[in-house]
Amino acid sequence: MKINLPLLGFLCAFSQLGLSQDYRIANWYKDFPSATVLTYDDWSPGHPTHAVTEHLRTELPATWYVTTGNAWRQNDFTNMMNTVTQIGAEVGNHTVTHAFLPGVNASQLENEINGAKSILDNGVTNQNTLTFCYPQGGVNGTVLAKTKENHIAARGIYAPPGNRFEYDFANNENDYFELPTIAVNYNLSLPQFEGWIDNGIQYGGLVTFMFHSISGEGVDDTWWDEIDISYYRALMDALKAKEDETWVTTIREAVIYHKEANSATISTIAENADSITLDLSDTLSNNAIYNHPLSIYLKIPDGQTYLAVKQDGEAIEFEIQGDSIVFDAIPDAGDIVITKENTSNIKNIQFENLQVFPNPATSFIQLTGNDINWNTSTTGSIMNLSGQIVKSFTNSIVEVDNLSAGVYWISVQENEKIYRGKLIKK
Repeated sequence: MKINLPLLGFLCAFSQLGLSQDYRIANWYKDFPSATVLTYDDWSPGHPTHAVTEHLRTELPATWYVTTGNAWRQNDFTNMMNTVTQIGAEVGNHTVTHAFLPGVNASQLENEINGAKSILDNGVTNQNTLTFCYPQGGVNGTVLAKTKENHIAARGIYAPPGNRFEYDFANNENDYFELPTIAVNYNLSLPQFEGWIDNGIQYGGLVTFMFHSISGEGVDDTWWDEIDISYYRALMDALKAKEDETWVTTIREAVIYHKEANSATISTIAENADSITLDLSDTLSNNAIYNHPLSIYLKIPDGQTYLAVKQDGEAIEFEIQGDSIVFDAIPDAGDIVITKENTSNIKNIQFENLQVFPNPATSFIQLTGNDINWNTSTTGSIMNLSGQIVKSFTNSIVEVDNLSAGVYWISVQENEKIYRGKLIKK
């Protein structure tokens, strides 16, 4: 179950026709109330054996802060990282030698930060390395400036101010480069771990957990903050049980979304009886990085029905939640066109629910609705999610055997009534 936040009144845009539309950009992707990230520091012996295995088992994403001097001792590092990135993992930068960065000279600093990034970028083919973690939490002005050259964020080692993971955690760009975290060790109980996740849900923030050593089952990993594999699995299962309550993601994706959502604007650039055209843009300059879809809520005017949503001519999925149409769109990726059902030629139109049976369907469907009278004036159509009519019909039993598998809208019009339903074709 996804938790829908109250409308925040984020945006109100006005069309060229003087009509108003209410919009909201969700704080987090899919309107989750918070984001939660598992992070792993150093690439210690327990990471390739236990942590990677558990992430493949649970299919939970994570951020791996890799010290390249440790990683390249293991021949299968590249294969492992390319495998876990397939389930949404991120490979982050944790320097070459785990040096305390405020204590190194300029040449060493360049190698530790940008040299490690180059190694990771060349080795992990699925993504570029965009976030950083300071070894031992060591950061000063010089380290911060060097980190910001080729990264979009960095994680620190301390808990959040006031012990609250709040949504407004970044009041300026530098705040993205000292993200708070919770250390996972034997001092952190399972209820406390779950409590920090709930803390993020309550205050709407980005919760990160910092893992180090994981020992057991033939692996002796005693580098730092060692925990046993059985306890680690219990933590993973606890987060897995909450993945319907919080957006389990990576630091990379959470920061990209947060920056986009807090710099994006929506405007209605055209509207007529058939469609609404929106512009979604942000103030971020690098569209190659900042291209995460934002979850958009558009309040539906009374009596309006929508047939399709496209961005830059490509159909995108949408759904109706309460009084809103909901879809995901990328800032600066082209106009968003929402196709409306044109009912301007029908007076006092009424909208009714259409029952579809069976649903999902394979060959035939039976359509019923409140007082439908199947006569010569009753017409129906089946539309794909792009708004294209793929089949027309005039009676209650409709053959759908020739339709491709997917989701379709069904519309039946009888005089001043329009019946609407959704079909899932197997």
